[in-house]
Amino acid sequence: MAKLGSLTGLEITHGPDNIIVATETEAALHCAVHGFPLPIVHWFRNSQPLQNDSHRSLQNHGQLLFFKNVSEEDEGFYYCEAKNEGETVRSQMAFLLPAVMEWNFVQQPNNETARREESVTLTCRPPYSRPPALVSWFKNNRLINPMPHFSLQPNGDLLFHSVQDKDRGIYFCRASNAHLFRAVSSRKVYLNVLAPPSVEIWPVVVTAALGSEVRFQCQVSGNPIPSITWSKQGWSVLTGGKVTIGIRNTTLYLSSVKSYDEGFYMCDASNAVGHARGTASLHISGRCLSQKQLLSIVTSFKLVQILESTVGIKCLGTVRANQMAGAGAHLKTDKELEKEGVDPLTTDPVME
Repeated sequence: MAKLGSLTGLEITHGPDNIIVATETEAALHCAVHGFPLPIVHWFRNSQPLQNDSHRSLQNHGQLLFFKNVSEEDEGFYYCEAKNEGETVRSQMAFLLPAVMEWNFVQQPNNETARREESVTLTCRPPYSRPPALVSWFKNNRLINPMPHFSLQPNGDLLFHSVQDKDRGIYFCRASNAHLFRAVSSRKVYLNVLAPPSVEIWPVVVTAALGSEVRFQCQVSGNPIPSITWSKQGWSVLTGGKVTIGIRNTTLYLSSVKSYDEGFYMCDASNAVGHARGTASLHISGRCLSQKQLLSIVTSFKLVQILESTVGIKCLGTVRANQMAGAGAHLKTDKELEKEGVDPLTTDPVME
């Protein structure tokens, strides 16, 4: 400790720091000085000396510059200067930034529509703010973070480099200035992502017995919602009678199928951005040939029993003769077959 009356070196032990402060609030800049004789402290703003006025005052022998009500005019570079009989020292400069933020956006986002994997931008130009406002984005009222396929731009825009189906939703941006405890939100907008149809038909292959019911299911996705049509081998499927179509055409029903129902069935899906098709095949079992002719069904119970127990009807699966008999067909008698050189008990039928 210096002796009473002796000179000590003049030193500013702590100069002012950069500060950001909300307008219309209080603020202070500090200048801690050590030395003897007690120095006089002066303050400067942008290299111009400051004096006490209605909203600014020097306290604690000048070591505290106090602002009663900060305004935008107080922005600038400040430093303090301490002087006694022996020397003069000066602090580093500090910047005072009055925080301000307007309420209205420079530019708000708009509804946007883009095709899948295209680039699209949601615009957000925040209100004038000092320091610049922090912009954040929300989707369906939840804060979103940047992903590999989209990013937040320095100007506040949200850029989708390759927009995906999952990006479809309601968006808004929010601008905030933490120094003012203020945040304002933009209007909400809708990002619509268009996608061409995709089709999945099930089952792909159907083998059905004569007279049975067949159902094809067509699962379709796309945006806008695709329209669905059914066709058979290039011809439109006509509904009515035994052919019906389910809700939104997603299901095709065929009741009591006949041999002429065999073939390829196609589900076509179309929307404004594309077209897709799924194909399934239907085979009707129960139409079989002998080596020379089509086996008929007789009304003779005896022959039906023989066919059931001894020969069988070989199609894509075994079809019982009594099922065929119910279809109203006619098998020739043993004698009729034998005349043509066909053994009714050993004939091995083959598929058409």
